Amino acid sequence: MKKPILKGVIQPEDVYKKGQYKYVSWARTSEYLNELAPGWQFHLEMPPSVEATNVIWVAGDGTGYLMGYFTDPEGKKGALFPYSIMDYKNNPIKYEKISARDVTDSHRRAFVATAAKEFDLGSELWTGNEITKATTQPANYKRGGAEPKQNIAVLARDAIVKSTTDKELDNHANTLASRLDEGKISEVEYLKLNDLITSRRKALTA
Repeated sequence: MKKPILKGVIQPEDVYKKGQYKYVSWARTSEYLNELAPGWQFHLEMPPSVEATNVIWVAGDGTGYLMGYFTDPEGKKGALFPYSIMDYKNNPIKYEKISARDVTDSHRRAFVATAAKEFDLGSELWTGNEITKATTQPANYKRGGAEPKQNIAVLARDAIVKSTTDKELDNHANTLASRLDEGKISEVEYLKLNDLITSRRKALTA
């Protein structure tokens, strides 16, 4: 199954700063993935020859790390992505000193980091590129070319989520069909947005 590329989805208001580093919360990342990459699931790989409940891998220096990966909607497993279990100063923690809190915190951070690696979701935080509003044109946008597909998809998603009537959703569905015909959104984006419309209709009638 084709993997969705979600670079440009993260918005400035999703980012917060802690010390000198910028972050996006795991909850916001999860929200975006549930909307734009339904069926893709994050997992932790168990290390070999350990208790079945232990997700911590041990490095050569005795510190611990996690191995995260995503599966696609059909269950196909992606590449493993290691993530160090670190303290508040971003120093790796020795295995025997790792607490349950360290594991849960690192699990969520590994989820966000692996999503950036797998889908480019929030990759700007690692590459140093500025995170801009969805309505702005990306730096590689060519004058006279088609409108950026990802920006249109993001705007459509936000509008659908905010819809409160069936009539509004009908208008969105008609607009999406036009955007698909014009080549301004891909077929994958069209199908995902229509699924979102269906979900929103159910929510309105619940």
